[in-house]
Amino acid sequence: MDFDLRDTQRERLEALRRVVETAGGAHADPGHLDPLLSASDVLSGASVLECFLIAEELAGLGLASTVGLRGLLGDLVPETIPPGPIAVTEAHRAGPVRFADTASAVVVLDEDDARIYEPAHAGIAPARSRALRRHRVSGRGARRGRRPNL
Repeated sequence: MDFDLRDTQRERLEALRRVVETAGGAHADPGHLDPLLSASDVLSGASVLECFLIAEELAGLGLASTVGLRGLLGDLVPETIPPGPIAVTEAHRAGPVRFADTASAVVVLDEDDARIYEPAHAGIAPARSRALRRHRVSGRGARRGRRPNL
């Protein structure tokens, strides 16, 4: 098996790094970085693997950008989803959802469906955690999305 990046994947990651540098590098403010990434063509025509590589690169840089996650969710969420952080959980998972309290949307994956909640309608309540901010989501008032065909 060949695990090396293809030239197009390498070029996409280089373009991503250029945008990150323009925004301030590893210390870039997500409020400044995310609009720059969204306006760039970094995700344009990206495959699921390339979206994963972008999300992994942003995480590896320690950046709190939501663009990588939005790319991974791809066809699952409508374009009308508000900008900002997204919290993601699975319907069958009863545990707390990280960042649910600051998310612009909460996405609940349920087999072939996705439900999208506005935080005000998701029934968010604080949950105990030793290290991370986590919240429980009861899930009312959802809009439906769909899972991409992989």
